[in-house]
Amino acid sequence: MTTQYSTICGKSRIHKVFFPFFVDGNYVIRMDLNEKLQLSMTDDMSKSAVCRRFRAAVRASGYESQQAFANAAGVGVSSVNNVFKEIQYPSRQMMMSMFRGHRIDFNFILVGQFNQLPSDVQALLFAALSFEGNK
Repeated sequence: MTTQYSTICGKSRIHKVFFPFFVDGNYVIRMDLNEKLQLSMTDDMSKSAVCRRFRAAVRASGYESQQAFANAAGVGVSSVNNVFKEIQYPSRQMMMSMFRGHRIDFNFILVGQFNQLPSDVQALLFAALSFEGNK
């Protein structure tokens, strides 16, 4: 397993994301539909599935900590921590921040629908979901 750094260009910033779970640069792109459906837990609206997708979205967005995301979203770090621990669902404000800043929409976070997402966003999300599955 190799370590890879990806540079991601967002609307207003460029940041590096550390992905220690890529085997090669094309790993996520070669993933078939069934693997994507399984990783995203499509149509599963349970708290654990929603929180898992949300954690992956935060990781894929390049935030270095829960505090960094909380500051960007304008929410308390304890609220973000509760979502990461699967104590509560992500708030509308948290999901809106993901959508406005990173093009990760409510459909993905709540239901796992990913087809409408841009391919670069999908690649980051599935890499992060792969990491979530390996924890």
